[in-house]
Amino acid sequence: MARRRNQFEIWQDFFKPKTNPNDPDASCEGFLLETNSAGMALVKSVDFTYVWTLVTGDDGDKSYIVPGIHYVNREGYIICEVPYDEKIHGKRFQTVYYV
Repeated sequence: MARRRNQFEIWQDFFKPKTNPNDPDASCEGFLLETNSAGMALVKSVDFTYVWTLVTGDDGDKSYIVPGIHYVNREGYIICEVPYDEKIHGKRFQTVYYV
């Protein structure tokens, strides 16, 4: 019996996140860009539709990936090869449970 894939794995296959070029061993399976100047320079160099933000939930126990650039409760950013478009993707990927 095949293992059921989690939401993060489905998101990875669909949006194809890029490995952090500054730190291939970064958090979030090597994808997370820090909020320092080097990470922010990369985030600002691409269209916001390619950027996702890893945020801590209000309860502090769970993390979520949300499309776009956010500042509140952010842990870092992820740049993907495939852009997010709400008209195409609808609400399916508005919030992706990570941890």
